[in-house]
Amino acid sequence: MGLGRVLREEGLHGLYKGLSPSLLGTIHVAVQFPLYERFKLFFAERRNVRTDQLGMSELLVASSSSKIIASIAAYPHEVLRTRLQDQRSDSSSRHYRGLWATTRTIIREETWRGLYSGMGANLPRVTLSCAVTFTSYELLLRKTRQYL
Repeated sequence: MGLGRVLREEGLHGLYKGLSPSLLGTIHVAVQFPLYERFKLFFAERRNVRTDQLGMSELLVASSSSKIIASIAAYPHEVLRTRLQDQRSDSSSRHYRGLWATTRTIIREETWRGLYSGMGANLPRVTLSCAVTFTSYELLLRKTRQYL
C-alpha cells in the first residue's frame, strides 16, 4: 500500500513533502478565476449583453485565455511541488531541501527556464481541459436555470 510504504521509507514527514508549493499553487486560482470573470465582462460589454448571454466561442476564449495566463504565472509551483514530492530515499537522486532552497538550486543549475520545465507539454492539455469544463459548466448552468 502506498501510504504504508511512504510511512515506512520516509516517516510521517514523507506525507507532507511538497505541501508548501502545493499551497503556493492557490496563486493559480487567485489569478484564473478573476481573469475569467473579467474576460466574460469584456466580451459582454463589447456586445452589450449580459455575461449569461455570451456565445460558446466567447466562453472558450475567456476560459482558455484565463487558464493560459494563470498557468504561466503559477507554473513554477508545479515544478517545485513535483521536485519536492518526487525524491527518492536512495543516494543516487538529488535531495531538495525546502521550497526556497529548491528554487535557488533549480535557477542555479538550470537557469530560470528550469522553473518552466515541462510547461510546453502541460499547457495545451490543461487549457483544453479548462475550456471544455468551464464552457460546459456555463452552458449547463443556463439550461438548469431555465427549469428553476
